[in-house]
Amino acid sequence: MESTPPTTARRVKSSRYRRAEQPPDLILQPRDVNMLMAVDDYRFLSRSQLQRLFFSGLHRACRRLRALYDHQFLDRLWVPRTALGLPDPVEEPLAITGSPPALYRLGRAGIPVIARARDEDVETVRQRVRERPKPTIMAHDYLLNELRVQLALAVATRADLKLELWLNGPECFERYDHHDRESGHDATRVFNPDGFFRLTIGGGVVAVFVEIDLGTESIQRRFKHKISTYRTYAKSGQFLSKFGQKRFRIMTVTTSERRIANLGLVAAEFNASEVFWFTTRDQLLATGDFLSASIWQRPPSKAFEPFLVS
Repeated sequence: MESTPPTTARRVKSSRYRRAEQPPDLILQPRDVNMLMAVDDYRFLSRSQLQRLFFSGLHRACRRLRALYDHQFLDRLWVPRTALGLPDPVEEPLAITGSPPALYRLGRAGIPVIARARDEDVETVRQRVRERPKPTIMAHDYLLNELRVQLALAVATRADLKLELWLNGPECFERYDHHDRESGHDATRVFNPDGFFRLTIGGGVVAVFVEIDLGTESIQRRFKHKISTYRTYAKSGQFLSKFGQKRFRIMTVTTSERRIANLGLVAAEFNASEVFWFTTRDQLLATGDFLSASIWQRPPSKAFEPFLVS
């Protein structure tokens, strides 16, 4: 009898754009649940951001994220680098040059996991997931998430720091009454920063509002109005009432040092130079630790300094 040579099954290379049809079994681990909760909280996170938050190495992160994607605990969004304002080396350094980086969102199988973990109704979580990130503000939200990731990592590695509070933009939103002395009229104003956090360092407290400025708004009109809103909000007593502090800083991430100089001139007109701290998008993405890196400017000074002094 002739023997038939054994056949070798061909290994099908997985596509980064499609789920595996028959992925290996997966047992959800506590770290997986924490990742799903982070993705739900941030709305989306990149591979790089998830790696820094939860893994010690790139390949382990890629394998686990792939497994969670294949089993539909996570979904992937593919967004061009230009839409996120990213230079090539920042995201997906091992991917084909020019290919879009993956952003991870909560998937169908992750919804009941989050509902159990947060003690929420499944439909509540499902409705939240249905609200897909808007393409027009992806770059804005990506930078805000990056700042928040770096903040979480700094707090985790420094014993002298404690993050007391983080609020997203909608949680900061507030309407307040303001009396205009020039016109003599009362008016309702809207306070709407991009985020807020409060840190304790040693025996002190630092309260910080966050603004992401991608150069799409007029400096003379919109930025002047923003500064005016911060001033009237503080004078109205709303800040002290809501946040329990008398002083705050405003960190602004923008597109270039030239724009920093122009924004700084407007801040100086309002005698607000001391509260505004500026850096660029590229500096934030390159540093990995915006609190201790000397990337911040307070015009008219051109000196770079750390946001917090150790």
